[in-house]
This record gives sequence, C-alpha cells and structure tokens, in this order.
Amino acid sequence: MRTISWAIIFSIFSIDFILANSSYASIDYELKESRKCSSVFSYFEKKYGLPANSLHAISLHETAKKHSRHNIVLVWPWTVMNNKEGKSYHFRTQNEAIRYVRMQFIMGNNNVDVGCMQINLKHHPEAFSSLNQAFSPRGNIAYGAYFLSENRKKLGSMERAIGRYHSATEHLAAKYSYNVSKINQTMYEYRDNLRKIAYNVSYNKRYLDSYRKNSSQDLFSKKNNRYVVSRNKNPSKRINGDSIHQYDNWFQSKVYQR
Repeated sequence: MRTISWAIIFSIFSIDFILANSSYASIDYELKESRKCSSVFSYFEKKYGLPANSLHAISLHETAKKHSRHNIVLVWPWTVMNNKEGKSYHFRTQNEAIRYVRMQFIMGNNNVDVGCMQINLKHHPEAFSSLNQAFSPRGNIAYGAYFLSENRKKLGSMERAIGRYHSATEHLAAKYSYNVSKINQTMYEYRDNLRKIAYNVSYNKRYLDSYRKNSSQDLFSKKNNRYVVSRNKNPSKRINGDSIHQYDNWFQSKVYQR
C-alpha cells in the first residue's frame, strides 16, 4: 500500500470545471471506470461504521490517477503497485491489470498491491480466492473496509487504524495517517467538483437518463441517503476466455508462496 504526497492531490482540487468543448458530451471512460470504486465506498463505510469518506480518501492516496482531459485526479480500480520495483501502474482495463499480476506471479513476485484499496496479495493471501475477485471493486473495497475496521478494534482509534493500513512501522504509519487526513478534509469539496465534471461531461440527456436507468451505483443520486451497491449481474463473466474459477487453485498457490 503506497504513499504519495497529499499536497499533489490537494493542489488539483480547486479547478475550473467549465468545459470549453461540447465534444465532451460523449461517455467519459475514465469517469465511468473510476465510478466503479467511488460508488461503493459509502456502502461499506456505513456497514462497518467507518467515518464518512475515509475509504475514498485512502483510495485516492493509494490509486490517484490524473484524468487525461480534466484537471482532477480519480480513484482507479485497475491500479497495481509493484513493491519489488517501487512503481505503480494504472492499467486501462481489469483484464490488463490481471494479466500483469499473473505475469508477476509467474516471475515469482507476489508482493503487489491491487485494486481500489490496494490490498497487498503477499501479506493478505486469505483476502481473495482469485485475481478476478481481487480486482472486483466491490470485493476489494469490502476487504479493505474489513481490514480497516479490525485495525480500529485492535488499536482503539481511527487515526491509528489508518496508519496501520499502510505500515506497522510507527513513523511511516503516522505520516500515512496524516496525509490521508489532509485528503479527507477536502473530500466534500472534491466530491462536489467531481459531480460537476460528471454532469458537464454527460449533459447529453439521452445518455444521462440511460446511465441512471441501467445502474443503481450512481454518482448523481442517492437512495436512503447512501449509495446503493448492485449485485453482479453476470457472475459467470469470463477473463481472457477462461472461467474465473479455473484459476482459483493456481491463484492460491501463488499468493501463499514465500
């Protein structure tokens, strides 16, 4: 689980969101993919009694990807941190991220952080049963929220729990917790700005109506004052032409390797 300067993120928050070019009315792929993480955080914060925006702030710290067109950073579900290299990668698709991690496993490296909450597969080998589950935004965030909640129970405070999310080394944990806190202080402004961009990008009414109709995970609306997490409508989804569960035993053998 990596650490970045909160100042980099904060400096991007105060931006001008009036788009000059009407061509942006088409679907924005980056906002759509980022939303696979951001629409789920509130559900698990409520489920585990975590402070509002705490998961979103951690995810921004861990996975921040600058939008290619707009001056804002996004959480990115297809992020992989290669701890052996000390380098983070933002892949365009889930399949690309899975292929990269699979190749790292084959080369003997299981020290990678993956997904919305950047769960380390080496140190959390019990977290997932497959790479597909590891990169599932809902599955990844569910484990991150559980881990954070357990840390809070053990350590007695949310501040210390957030620090332990990153490291058990005291000074590293303290620095991480401080940086996440700084991000969290700007989250309401950030989320408001993100909505403004989303509305401007998707002002085409036909697309916006369709977007709302076909998903209960929506940045633009809430139900019962919280975001709703929809179930996977296609549990038999295949990765690279192979059944998800074909790789379960292989995956477990790799994450438990020392």
